Amino acid sequence: MLSITESKKILNKNGLNYSDEEINKIREFIYVLAEIDYEIFMRHLQEEKEKQNSDDVKIIPINNNQNTINDEKERDTLHQGEYRRAS
Repeated sequence: MLSITESKKILNKNGLNYSDEEINKIREFIYVLAEIDYEIFMRHLQEEKEKQNSDDVKIIPINNNQNTINDEKERDTLHQGEYRRAS
């Protein structure tokens, strides 16, 4: 945090003349803005991290109909083989 003296030097440049009370209010306001900005920045980092983690997960789509057809063909083949062996 900037001291009152440092803040006064910065704010009273160019012929301006703020009171100590005005300087304190300005400093408080600037620090509140900085806190808000920090919170937004951290939230953004968290969202980016979550997005990156979700991108790392690979989702392999499965066509259930195709698997069912393949399973039925395999079952039919097995049944036919069993039937042939039985006869």
